[in-house]
Formats: sequence, structure tokens, C-alpha cells
Amino acid sequence: EAFLAKTIPELTLPLHSAELRIGQLHIGDLYAKQNHATINTAASGVRIEGINSNGPAGILRGDVHLQQHGKGDWQFDAKAEITARSTDGGIANDLLDSEWHWREGKVDIEGQGRRWGELVDSLHGEIALLGSHRTGTVTPIDIKATLGHREDLFSLEDIQVKLGEALITGRIEFPGDVERKLVLDLKGEALDLRFLFSGKLEEPKAGIPLPDFLTQYQEIDLEWKLDLSHLQLPTLNLTTLSTNLVRKPDSGRVDATGGGPGHGRLALDLNWHGAPDRPSDVDLELTLQDVDLEHLYTGRTGVFKTHSSGKLSLQSHGSDVESIFRAMLGRAELQTRFRRDGNWERQSEPIEEFNFAGDSKLIIKDRRILGVRVDQLNITSLNQDLTGSVSIAAGQEPWLSAELTSSRLDVTALAQLLPKSSTAADERGLLVN
Repeated sequence: EAFLAKTIPELTLPLHSAELRIGQLHIGDLYAKQNHATINTAASGVRIEGINSNGPAGILRGDVHLQQHGKGDWQFDAKAEITARSTDGGIANDLLDSEWHWREGKVDIEGQGRRWGELVDSLHGEIALLGSHRTGTVTPIDIKATLGHREDLFSLEDIQVKLGEALITGRIEFPGDVERKLVLDLKGEALDLRFLFSGKLEEPKAGIPLPDFLTQYQEIDLEWKLDLSHLQLPTLNLTTLSTNLVRKPDSGRVDATGGGPGHGRLALDLNWHGAPDRPSDVDLELTLQDVDLEHLYTGRTGVFKTHSSGKLSLQSHGSDVESIFRAMLGRAELQTRFRRDGNWERQSEPIEEFNFAGDSKLIIKDRRILGVRVDQLNITSLNQDLTGSVSIAAGQEPWLSAELTSSRLDVTALAQLLPKSSTAADERGLLVN
């Protein structure tokens, strides 16, 4: 910060031109060959032009100018372009995941100021990156953004990311001097993320990862907004997702809503409070409205066509993300409606509605949240009364398993909900003992 506050010194340079050539340049484990540039100096400043550097995977070309305009006012501009050496390779395959092939990158920026800080804050221009993701299929990727130049604020504005047919737009801000905060506001349309796993030998991991971002880089406040439509995910059958996240050193909140191909909706509310490096109190609430749980988890419609509505409320206390989520305990209360004929317009018959209530906890494996287990379960309808436990989890077969006992069971009524033949039951993946 002290350096940025300093005035850029006036340069008194002679009129001179020189060729710079370096056969091989090493920076750590990186190297470049046949490095070349022309350096021109004058009373007005420095011009470095015709920069050419050959790395193992790419070629860098560019120009840099630092010119003095008037007394103490400096103008800076830089243009750079890096391209892959081969059409099949990428710019940084040795450094990045080899599935991401970046073929071309461009930067065109400029700024001016009397002090180093003013010069940095004034930088603005265009940034572009072109490449593809390659597994079983090739998905083209085109990234463009504008570097903003508001005072004390680094920003990428007018972001456009094309992933195949998908489009993500938005902005990123980092006001580093005034406050340590990272602001993201992104929107996405027709976002099909299944390409990330296309052609891979291993299946995509079930469930969702633990939210480690809750405790990472706690010195930076977060303010994120994400709005995705026509979404396709490999492990969860959601087509829309809207998320708002606010994180401060001693508290935070995540609000998220999502929907599937039908009319079902989910809403998640996650809150936490606690000073840095101390245990936190965490509350999680998941609300469902007319959600087909099997379709959400597997993408299939099972033996029972169902709509579930209700709430899952969990609380926990701990000092790290995994221990907090493993220790979460709470209550689940759901109402599930069944339709063998799939007609949701008509009124439910008594046998077609069940109320669920019980003690709940999350199912976690390999740092991924797979689902929920409900114990001390009480399932009631007009003619049924069952108790026991049930687990709903992604990646397990079947996706729903239960251990139940009954003091009142209408078997004849339940049979009306089942497929009419063993063949139909087998097609729906139903196992009944």
C-alpha cells in the first residue's frame, strides 16, 4: 500500500534503441526459449515492442508502453497474445487439468495516473480466452470480459462465458483496499454440465460436496449471486437454480431455490454464526413443495408417482465443516401424495396420502452429502400407521430403503398402489419383501 501511494518518478532517459535476446529463460520450473524484444527509450518513456517468447506449449507475443504525458502524468498500455503451439495441445496443459485445452488468450489493457495506485486503479481493457473441454466429447469454451477501472475496485465486467450452447454472463468485483470482499453476480442459460463427465471411465460422484467455502479464506467477505436456467446436471435432476450467499467473518447465509422438470420446488436456507477460529452454530432448513424425490435423485419415475411437501430442519455446532455437517441433527416432517395413474388434478384418496415425521440426520460419505436418514419415524394415513426408519440417498441402490413396523396396516389398500404385474414392477426397479 505504501508503494501504491508513491508518485511515479519522472524518467530522464536517452534516445536509444536496443534488441534484447535471451536464448533460454527459467522461472522456477517454467522455461521459455528464443526470447526476443525491441526496447526503445526516450525522454517521454519506454516502449517494449515485438515481444516474442517460445514456451514448451505456447508462443507469447506482445507490446508494452509506458509514456509520460505532461508533467507527472503517465500513460500505460499493454497488448499480449498467447497461442498454443499445436492445434491438439493447450497453452498450459502441464499446469492445469489436461481435460481443459486453452488454445488462445488475449489481453489489451491501458491506464494512466500520477501515482502507482492511480495507474493500477485506472487499468481497463479487454480479456479473452479460447479453448475446449475434452473427454468423450469436445465442448468449445469462449470467455470474454472487460477489466473495469473504478477507484479501489478490481472488477471483471460484461463477462460472457460460452460453454458449448450454454451462456454465462455477469460480473466479478474485488474491492481490495476499502474492504476485503469478493462479489460475484452470474447468470447462466442452457447450462449442460454433463459434458464434464462424458466419456470418463468413472461415473460422476453421487451427492454434493461439503461446502468448504464456508471456512476458506475467512479474511475475505463473500457476496455471491447465481441464477441458472435450463440446467442439466450429471447427479441431480434440477433444471433451475438461484442462489444468494453472503459471508462475513462471524456469520453467513445461503439462500437457494431450485426446480425440476415438473412443478416441484426446493428451497434451502443455511445460516451460521461464530467468530473465526472458534466453533460455529449452524442451522439448515430444506423446504419441499410437490417434489418427486425419486426423479430428483435418479431422473426416473419409479413405481410410485409421488409429490412430497414439507420441511427438514437441522442444527449443529462445531469447528470445521465436516464435523459440523456430520453432527447435524433435527426434525423431518413431510406429506407425500401417491398417484398410480399420474393424475394430479383429481382429489387424493385417503390411501394416497401419508404424513411422515421423525428425527433426521445427513448421510455423508467421502466428504459428500448423499441424502438424509430419518429415525423414530412415524408414518400415518387414514388406514395406515407405521414406525421405523428410512434413508434417502444418492448413489445407493435402491435410492430409498426403509425398516418399518406397523400396528395398523391396510394391505388391500396398499396393493392398489402397486404395479398390476411383476413385469411392470421389475421395469420400475421395485424390490418388495
